[in-house]
Amino acid sequence: VLFSLYVFRKPVGYITSIHTSNSKSKYGLIIAMIVSGFMGFMGGKQISQSSVFFDFETDKYFTFNNKPHQILTYNYENLIQKEAPVYTPLIQSDVVTDDFLKVFIPTVAREVECMNFKEYGIVERFKMKNAQRQARDKEKLEVYKQFNRIYLNEVEMPNLEYQFYAHPQASEKGLLVYIPSQGFVKGKNTLEIRKNYFSKDSIQKIVKIPFFFKKE
Repeated sequence: VLFSLYVFRKPVGYITSIHTSNSKSKYGLIIAMIVSGFMGFMGGKQISQSSVFFDFETDKYFTFNNKPHQILTYNYENLIQKEAPVYTPLIQSDVVTDDFLKVFIPTVAREVECMNFKEYGIVERFKMKNAQRQARDKEKLEVYKQFNRIYLNEVEMPNLEYQFYAHPQASEKGLLVYIPSQGFVKGKNTLEIRKNYFSKDSIQKIVKIPFFFKKE
Protein backbone atom coordinates (compact mmCIF):
# COMPACT_ATOMS: atom_id res chain seq x y z
CA VAL A 1 0.00 0.00 0.00
CA LEU A 2 2.79 2.42 0.91
CA PHE A 3 4.52 1.62 -2.37
CA SER A 4 1.33 2.23 -4.36
CA LEU A 5 0.81 5.55 -2.63
CA TYR A 6 4.41 6.45 -3.46
CA VAL A 7 3.93 5.62 -7.15
CA PHE A 8 0.66 7.50 -7.44
CA ARG A 9 1.56 10.48 -5.26
CA LYS A 10 2.10 12.80 -8.24
CA PRO A 11 -1.18 12.16 -10.14
CA VAL A 12 -3.20 12.15 -6.91
CA GLY A 13 -1.66 15.43 -5.80
CA TYR A 14 -2.25 16.94 -9.24
CA ILE A 15 -5.94 16.01 -9.33
CA THR A 16 -6.44 17.13 -5.73
CA SER A 17 -4.90 20.53 -6.45
CA ILE A 18 -7.21 20.98 -9.46
CA HIS A 19 -10.33 20.31 -7.41
CA THR A 20 -9.13 22.52 -4.57
CA SER A 21 -8.29 25.47 -6.83
CA ASN A 22 -11.55 25.25 -8.78
CA SER A 23 -13.87 24.86 -5.85
CA LYS A 24 -13.86 26.56 -2.48
CA SER A 25 -16.86 24.64 -1.14
CA LYS A 26 -16.76 21.65 1.14
CA TYR A 27 -18.24 19.57 -1.68
CA GLY A 28 -15.15 20.18 -3.82
CA LEU A 29 -12.94 18.86 -1.01
CA ILE A 30 -15.17 15.82 -0.57
CA ILE A 31 -14.96 15.06 -4.30
CA ALA A 32 -11.18 15.40 -4.20
CA MET A 33 -10.98 12.98 -1.26
CA ILE A 34 -13.19 10.45 -3.05
CA VAL A 35 -11.15 10.64 -6.27
CA SER A 36 -7.86 10.33 -4.34
CA GLY A 37 -9.14 7.36 -2.38
CA PHE A 38 -10.36 5.63 -5.54
CA MET A 39 -7.02 6.15 -7.32
CA GLY A 40 -5.16 4.87 -4.29
CA PHE A 41 -7.34 1.75 -4.18
CA MET A 42 -6.95 1.06 -7.91
CA GLY A 43 -3.23 1.76 -7.73
CA GLY A 44 -2.81 -0.63 -4.82
CA LYS A 45 -4.79 -3.30 -6.64
CA GLN A 46 -2.69 -2.93 -9.78
CA ILE A 47 0.64 -2.89 -7.94
CA SER A 48 -0.32 -5.90 -5.82
CA GLN A 49 -0.61 -7.93 -9.02
CA SER A 50 2.78 -6.89 -10.38
CA SER A 51 6.19 -8.49 -9.77
CA VAL A 52 7.45 -5.25 -8.19
CA PHE A 53 5.09 -5.66 -5.24
CA PHE A 54 6.29 -9.19 -4.56
CA ASP A 55 9.91 -8.07 -4.84
CA PHE A 56 9.39 -5.99 -1.71
CA GLU A 57 8.12 -8.84 0.45
CA THR A 58 10.59 -9.56 3.24
CA ASP A 59 11.69 -13.00 2.03
CA LYS A 60 12.03 -12.08 -1.64
CA TYR A 61 13.74 -8.75 -1.00
CA PHE A 62 17.03 -10.57 -0.43
CA THR A 63 16.91 -12.55 -3.68
CA PHE A 64 14.79 -10.72 -6.28
CA ASN A 65 17.68 -8.87 -7.98
CA ASN A 66 20.26 -11.62 -7.82
CA LYS A 67 19.79 -12.96 -11.36
CA PRO A 68 22.99 -12.58 -13.40
CA HIS A 69 21.54 -14.61 -16.30
CA GLN A 70 18.52 -12.36 -16.79
CA ILE A 71 18.16 -8.79 -18.08
CA LEU A 72 15.80 -7.00 -15.68
CA THR A 73 14.59 -3.68 -17.11
CA TYR A 74 14.67 -1.84 -13.79
CA ASN A 75 18.49 -2.25 -13.65
CA TYR A 76 19.21 -0.09 -16.71
CA GLU A 77 18.61 3.59 -17.41
CA ASN A 78 18.01 2.90 -21.10
CA LEU A 79 15.36 0.23 -20.41
CA ILE A 80 13.51 1.42 -17.31
CA GLN A 81 10.17 3.11 -17.89
CA LYS A 82 10.12 6.89 -17.75
CA GLU A 83 9.41 8.25 -14.23
CA ALA A 84 9.27 4.74 -12.78
CA PRO A 85 10.51 4.55 -9.17
CA VAL A 86 14.14 3.53 -8.73
CA TYR A 87 14.12 0.98 -5.92
CA THR A 88 17.25 -1.00 -6.78
CA PRO A 89 20.73 -0.22 -8.21
CA LEU A 90 20.94 0.59 -11.90
CA ILE A 91 23.57 1.28 -14.55
CA GLN A 92 23.44 3.33 -17.75
CA SER A 93 22.78 0.51 -20.21
CA ASP A 94 22.70 -3.23 -20.79
CA VAL A 95 25.34 -2.66 -23.50
CA VAL A 96 28.18 -0.41 -22.31
CA THR A 97 30.48 1.36 -24.76
CA ASP A 98 31.79 4.04 -22.40
CA ASP A 99 35.14 4.08 -20.62
CA PHE A 100 33.31 3.70 -17.33
CA LEU A 101 30.29 2.09 -15.70
CA LYS A 102 27.90 4.55 -14.09
CA VAL A 103 26.35 2.93 -11.02
CA PHE A 104 23.49 4.49 -9.06
CA ILE A 105 22.63 2.96 -5.68
CA PRO A 106 19.38 4.32 -4.19
CA THR A 107 19.18 4.74 -0.44
CA VAL A 108 16.63 2.25 0.90
CA ALA A 109 15.09 2.99 4.29
CA ARG A 110 15.09 -0.64 5.46
CA GLU A 111 18.84 -0.81 4.76
CA VAL A 112 19.72 2.60 6.22
CA GLU A 113 18.24 1.47 9.54
CA CYS A 114 21.02 -1.15 9.74
CA MET A 115 23.88 1.23 8.97
CA ASN A 116 26.16 2.40 11.75
CA PHE A 117 25.87 6.16 11.32
CA LYS A 118 27.31 8.47 13.94
CA GLU A 119 24.44 10.31 15.58
CA TYR A 120 24.48 14.11 15.92
CA GLY A 121 22.01 16.01 18.07
CA ILE A 122 19.88 18.85 16.71
CA VAL A 123 21.86 21.49 18.58
CA GLU A 124 25.14 19.93 17.50
CA ARG A 125 24.08 19.92 13.84
CA PHE A 126 22.87 23.51 14.10
CA LYS A 127 26.23 24.68 15.46
CA MET A 128 28.27 22.88 12.80
CA LYS A 129 30.49 24.96 10.58
CA ASN A 130 30.91 24.24 6.89
CA ALA A 131 34.10 22.23 7.38
CA GLN A 132 32.39 20.10 10.04
CA ARG A 133 29.42 19.43 7.75
CA GLN A 134 31.76 18.30 5.00
CA ALA A 135 33.53 16.00 7.45
CA ARG A 136 30.16 14.55 8.51
CA ASP A 137 29.17 13.92 4.88
CA LYS A 138 32.52 12.22 4.29
CA GLU A 139 31.85 9.97 7.28
CA LYS A 140 28.44 9.04 5.87
CA LEU A 141 29.89 8.23 2.47
CA GLU A 142 32.43 5.92 4.10
CA VAL A 143 29.62 4.11 5.93
CA TYR A 144 27.71 3.70 2.66
CA LYS A 145 30.88 2.44 0.98
CA GLN A 146 31.47 -0.21 3.63
CA PHE A 147 27.81 -1.23 3.48
CA ASN A 148 27.76 -1.54 -0.34
CA ARG A 149 30.81 -3.56 -1.41
CA ILE A 150 31.17 -3.49 -5.20
CA TYR A 151 32.57 -6.40 -7.22
CA LEU A 152 33.19 -6.69 -10.94
CA ASN A 153 33.39 -10.22 -12.31
CA GLU A 154 33.85 -11.44 -8.71
CA VAL A 155 36.78 -9.09 -8.04
CA GLU A 156 36.24 -6.41 -5.40
CA MET A 157 36.72 -2.79 -6.46
CA PRO A 158 37.97 -1.21 -3.19
CA ASN A 159 39.17 2.24 -4.26
CA LEU A 160 36.01 3.70 -5.76
CA GLU A 161 34.80 7.21 -5.00
CA TYR A 162 31.21 7.51 -3.83
CA GLN A 163 29.18 10.69 -4.24
CA PHE A 164 25.74 11.75 -3.07
CA TYR A 165 23.39 12.08 -6.03
CA ALA A 166 19.72 12.80 -6.72
CA HIS A 167 18.81 10.74 -9.75
CA PRO A 168 16.46 12.53 -12.19
CA GLN A 169 14.44 9.33 -12.53
CA ALA A 170 11.57 10.01 -10.08
CA SER A 171 13.93 12.28 -8.08
CA GLU A 172 15.43 9.38 -6.17
CA LYS A 173 18.24 10.10 -3.71
CA GLY A 174 21.23 7.83 -3.45
CA LEU A 175 24.87 7.31 -4.33
CA LEU A 176 26.71 7.58 -7.62
CA VAL A 177 29.83 5.54 -8.40
CA TYR A 178 31.91 5.41 -11.58
CA ILE A 179 33.84 2.24 -12.33
CA PRO A 180 36.65 2.53 -14.94
CA SER A 181 36.50 0.06 -17.83
CA GLN A 182 40.02 -1.30 -17.31
CA GLY A 183 38.62 -4.32 -15.48
CA PHE A 184 35.95 -5.08 -18.10
CA VAL A 185 36.17 -8.03 -20.46
CA LYS A 186 34.83 -7.99 -23.99
CA GLY A 187 31.35 -9.43 -23.93
CA LYS A 188 29.44 -10.27 -20.77
CA ASN A 189 30.41 -8.78 -17.40
CA THR A 190 28.66 -8.92 -14.05
CA LEU A 191 28.41 -6.07 -11.58
CA GLU A 192 27.81 -7.28 -8.06
CA ILE A 193 26.85 -5.22 -5.00
CA ARG A 194 27.16 -7.16 -1.77
CA LYS A 195 25.37 -5.36 1.01
CA ASN A 196 26.09 -5.70 4.71
CA TYR A 197 22.44 -6.57 5.16
CA PHE A 198 21.20 -10.03 6.11
CA SER A 199 17.89 -11.77 6.60
CA LYS A 200 16.93 -13.66 9.73
CA ASP A 201 18.14 -16.78 7.94
CA SER A 202 21.55 -15.16 7.32
CA ILE A 203 20.87 -14.60 3.62
CA GLN A 204 22.95 -11.69 2.37
CA LYS A 205 21.37 -9.02 0.19
CA ILE A 206 23.27 -9.24 -3.11
CA VAL A 207 22.46 -7.40 -6.32
CA LYS A 208 23.87 -8.79 -9.58
CA ILE A 209 23.57 -6.80 -12.81
CA PRO A 210 24.88 -8.30 -16.06
CA PHE A 211 26.00 -6.05 -18.90
CA PHE A 212 27.83 -6.44 -22.17
CA PHE A 213 30.93 -4.39 -22.87
CA LYS A 214 31.60 -3.32 -26.43
CA LYS A 215 34.46 -0.92 -27.01
CA GLU A 216 33.83 1.27 -30.03
